[in-house]
Amino acid sequence: MTNVMENNEYIKIDLERIEKYSSEFLEKSKPNQFYDKNVFFTQDLNGSKHNHFQIIGNLGGYPTESEFLSETNFYIISEKIIDDIKNGILNNQIIGLEKKLNAKGKKHSKLKVLTEKVFLKHIEERSLNIGDMVTLELVNKI
Repeated sequence: MTNVMENNEYIKIDLERIEKYSSEFLEKSKPNQFYDKNVFFTQDLNGSKHNHFQIIGNLGGYPTESEFLSETNFYIISEKIIDDIKNGILNNQIIGLEKKLNAKGKKHSKLKVLTEKVFLKHIEERSLNIGDMVTLELVNKI
């Protein structure tokens, strides 16, 4: 899935846009879209961030929470931040994401933005489909 944008389109990161990205991801997701990909997690994840990181590691990806780089392929937004957005509170990480998406040169035009809930649902379904009980156990701990 690619989030195609016009060159002059301003990208507003709001709940509607995040849900659209997540919906497109689920519709078009491959069995393992995270292999050899850089995955950024926002703060305030449910459960232990180490479980999220291990899930990505199990899938052959590279998790981080410290740096959102031009090489980042996925941006996972915690449910707490989603709840804040619903209540009209814009987290600094979302403001930073919006700025980077709208920066000159738009290096993140293929970035996939997902909610933590959609990410975990996808991993759970994938794990059940292929019998990956180790990764499923990590999802269940979250």
